[in-house]
Amino acid sequence: MSTTNNERFELGVANVRRKMTVLGLDHFIGPAEASHIGNYHFRCTNLEGLMERLGHLGWKVPTSRDGYWQVREPVARLSLHIKHFDGWPADRLQAHIDPWGMVGVYARLRHALDSRGYIKVEQIARLLS
Repeated sequence: MSTTNNERFELGVANVRRKMTVLGLDHFIGPAEASHIGNYHFRCTNLEGLMERLGHLGWKVPTSRDGYWQVREPVARLSLHIKHFDGWPADRLQAHIDPWGMVGVYARLRHALDSRGYIKVEQIARLLS
């Protein structure tokens, strides 16, 4: 059975929302913005609150949130990765799930070899189940 790009897009959004819910971050998700397969762009309802929560979860949060910044869940598999890009409003964020995180040498190597693994939304959905 083949999946349409629209179905893959929706699955990617569902994956990110599910992961954020499991981490207790879903109340920081505001209105959706333009996104693409594997990435979910949204307005954050409380950026300072999100950073505080991530810090309590053990994430290394950026001290400056001007311009480009990123923060990653410190796990080896299914790592939530949140970014902000230059020129974006302060509360607009992108989130995706990397099949391989940046914890441990093996996971870092796998991530480096497959840095666009976040578009494998079907695989990520199976692993999240």
